[in-house]
Amino acid sequence: TLIANTSGSVAQTILTNTTSAIKFENELVDPDNVYDTGNGQYRVPQDGRYEITLDLGLSWAAPQTPPAANRAIIRILVNGSLVQSKLIDTPSQNYRAYFNYTTTSLNASDVITIEVFTTKADYIGSSSTSAGETLTIIPMTQTQLRIEPSVVDNLEVNVAGMFSPDYSVKDFLTGLIQKFNLVIEPKKNERNTLIIEPF
Repeated sequence: TLIANTSGSVAQTILTNTTSAIKFENELVDPDNVYDTGNGQYRVPQDGRYEITLDLGLSWAAPQTPPAANRAIIRILVNGSLVQSKLIDTPSQNYRAYFNYTTTSLNASDVITIEVFTTKADYIGSSSTSAGETLTIIPMTQTQLRIEPSVVDNLEVNVAGMFSPDYSVKDFLTGLIQKFNLVIEPKKNERNTLIIEPF
């Protein structure tokens, strides 16, 4: 699992009509040492699917007068190829962007990069654009990148280790029954078979 933010970092600025990788320079969690704060690249530690959660504070040099809008396109790339993007159009000067994406199955050593392109939309949703304002990635705790395994191939999970030692099977089943309001009864003429249904 990687958790990194931009708190205490130098503000990143992206000029209009240009693309730049976003660098999260303050690593909070990176036990496998797979994130490079210098270039913003995350090297996948093992085969599997990964969940990417992105929270960005964006600030343009000035707001736009509607119907024009400041535009940012956030892109997720794997090995340099685009796999997902998010379009943001806003007349506001400041914007908080949240982005969540689960990859397809990746191979160990694949490289994930987050980048942003900025421009000015002549009106919201328009394909017509023109030179706009410089965009700044706000350096703060909330501007955060999180990458963690969603499904990892051949990964052994110790489910018992997720519970305290004094937590019994009975406790576990009782919790499920109460949570989902289940009714359990034996099936007639079939030994050791139970029927489980919601009440």
